[in-house]
This record gives sequence, structure tokens and C-alpha cells, in this order.
Amino acid sequence: MENVVALYEKGLYQEVIHSVDINNFTAVADPFVAQIIAASYFKLGHFADALDLLKEIESCFSADSDYLSLYGACLRRCGDLEGARIQLELALQIKPTYAAIQNNYANLLID
Repeated sequence: MENVVALYEKGLYQEVIHSVDINNFTAVADPFVAQIIAASYFKLGHFADALDLLKEIESCFSADSDYLSLYGACLRRCGDLEGARIQLELALQIKPTYAAIQNNYANLLID
């Protein structure tokens, strides 16, 4: 797991994905790593892949503002604006002054 975190922090998103055997990876078995992989997919523009992972681990992070913001941004990029609104408003309830969440919400409003 430390390797995945280090790769992500260095911006090596493709390496994050390649460091895990996706075919044998179970998101609910390691939701933290799944979230990092999903964020890497998002950074690479693979929004549907990110969304698939985020849906699998939703119950693990239902009160995590970073997860909710990423989930909302993914939903927005995949065209589910109502779903994005719900997730981003939940994130804003947790951290109303967090700039990244406000930015994601503003992008949604623009859409």
C-alpha cells in the first residue's frame, strides 16, 4: 500500500494502476487502495473506470469528504449531474470551506 501512495503522491498515476493486478483486485478488500486507484484513473481521464471502483467502495467512505468530492466529480464527468450534485453537497456539508470541493461544485453548476 505504501508503494501505491508514494506513486500517487509523485503524480505517477499510470504506475499506480500498473502496480495493482486489477483483474484480481477486490476493491472492498482494500478500499483505501481502491480509492487511490480510482483517483489515478480520474487523473488520467478514465472516468468510467474510476466510477466503477468508487461505486464498489461507497459504503466505506460515505462520510469522507475527499471521497465524496471525487465521486461527485466522476459522476459529473460521466454525465450524471444529479448524482454529482448529491455527492458534492454531502461533501460540502462535511467541509463547507474546502476549496477543492467548492471548485468541483462550481464546475457542476456551470454544467
